[in-house]
Amino acid sequence: MKTLTKTESIRQRILSGGERFWNHQDLADYPSATIAKTFTQLVKEGTLQRISKGHYYHPRPTRFGYSQPVRSELPYQLTQTRVYPAGVNAANLLGFTTQNAIDGTFATTASSLPTAWLGQRAKLYTRRPSTWENLSATEAALLDFLRSRGEWSDLSPPETIEQLLNHFRVPGRFERLVAIAHAEPPRVRAMLGAIGQELKYAKDLLQQLRTGLNPYSRFEFGKLSTLWYAQEWQAK
Repeated sequence: MKTLTKTESIRQRILSGGERFWNHQDLADYPSATIAKTFTQLVKEGTLQRISKGHYYHPRPTRFGYSQPVRSELPYQLTQTRVYPAGVNAANLLGFTTQNAIDGTFATTASSLPTAWLGQRAKLYTRRPSTWENLSATEAALLDFLRSRGEWSDLSPPETIEQLLNHFRVPGRFERLVAIAHAEPPRVRAMLGAIGQELKYAKDLLQQLRTGLNPYSRFEFGKLSTLWYAQEWQAK
């Protein structure tokens, strides 16, 4: 039986690994020079795509050609940094619009990300609170939607409010967001309070949101100003 060279062995491991991301650490049992040389060869022949320095993607064939890495998943796959939909992409995920930013709008807890990971023209909001790290994409999108005061909704005001309330009728969701609301801007806490009061959530939860709000402040609710209790939660 023919013994494979180290280069051939690396190639075989990558080809048999299916669709996935690769970096030098995944092949640490081989000499680093051999890994680098093999990665370069596989990129030249089109077997691997170079995502950024030291990071590669092995696609799978589909009926429409080779698969492409999902841009919003790249940072997490490569560095365990989560990226969430934001802006119009968040509104689309939540059902407020059918539009989507072609190049993507995202938010992350990181201070920066290489543009190669999301695309040169993608819009990225950085330094979201670390409390976002355990949120689902939908929960993060809801906080982003509140931060933008519902700006990206294409629904009528009543439809926007009803759609928003439906998201907060999901068991446990309101409680999870109240638990991390201390890290959000005051207007977001105020909007959560108006939502919670309309949905008749427990008074102790609402008090958590009201604590820390300056009673003399007024907040711009934007398209969410028609929440029934908006004025009680200091909407302008």
